[in-house]
Formats: sequence, C-alpha cells, structure tokens
Amino acid sequence: ARETTLLSLLKNAFSIVLGVIVFMLVLSEIGVNIGPLLASVGVLSLAFSFGAQKLVQDVVTGVFIQFENVSTGGPR
Repeated sequence: ARETTLLSLLKNAFSIVLGVIVFMLVLSEIGVNIGPLLASVGVLSLAFSFGAQKLVQDVVTGVFIQFENVSTGGPR
C-alpha cells in the first residue's frame, strides 16, 4: 500500500510538471511571450507558499514517513 501511495504521488506530480512544461512550450510556439507569465507565476507561487505553509509541511512530512517505512522494511 505504501508503494502504491508513493508511486501515485510521484506519478501525479510528474504529470502536472509535464503538463505545465508542454503548455508553456505551446504558448511559446504560437508567439506568446512567456517571460511575464513565468514571472507572475513565480510571484503567485511565493504568495501561495506562505499561505499554505502548514499544508505543504504536512505533505512533506507524510512523504518522508512513507519513504522511511519503505526503506527500513517496516511493518506492512
């Protein structure tokens, strides 16, 4: 179950990152200047990270707990 959870989490994260990269490449190819878009996304993500700091901390802690239990061969 832990492996399934970790693989699902990594698969979703990879899909999101790949989707964003493809979207930016498509916008760039049709002639949209993505520089200002990247800058505004950076500022918005910084503001979001301050707002969701506890949520992100809980997610990261959960991932580390899952990795520790898998790598040490803990109980299933």
